[in-house]
Amino acid sequence: MKRDYVLAFLALIEDEIPIETALLGLKIVLKKRRHQKLLLPILRQVLLILGTKKGADEAQVIMVDKNTSDNLAKEIKSALLKLGVHEDTTIKEKFDQTLIGGFVATYNYREYDYSYKRILKSLHESITV
Repeated sequence: MKRDYVLAFLALIEDEIPIETALLGLKIVLKKRRHQKLLLPILRQVLLILGTKKGADEAQVIMVDKNTSDNLAKEIKSALLKLGVHEDTTIKEKFDQTLIGGFVATYNYREYDYSYKRILKSLHESITV
C-alpha cells in the first residue's frame, strides 16, 4: 500500500505537478482512506528515491573544528558505517562551534547525533521535566 502511494507521488512529481499540489492531494487521499499515519513514511521513501535518482551520494559530518582526536575519528567512521555510507561516498565536513564537542553525521536523510550539545540538552530536559 505504501509503495503505491510512493509511486503515485513520484509520478505526479515527474509530470511536473507542483509539489504543494501533489502533497495536498496526497494528504486528502490519505485522510479519506484513513491512512494519515503513512504520510511520514511515504515522504521519507520519496526523499530516498529522489536522492538516489539524482546521484546524491554525499554524507555530511558537522564537527566543532578540524582538530579531532583518534577516538572521535573512530566514532565518526563507525557512525558513517551505521548510516550505510559506502567507500565511494563523498564526505563533506562542516564546522559548528555550538556543538561544543562531538559530531553530527547525516546520510540519506538519516542522522547520527553524537554532539555534546544534544547530550546536554537531553540531560537538561530530563532534569527539568
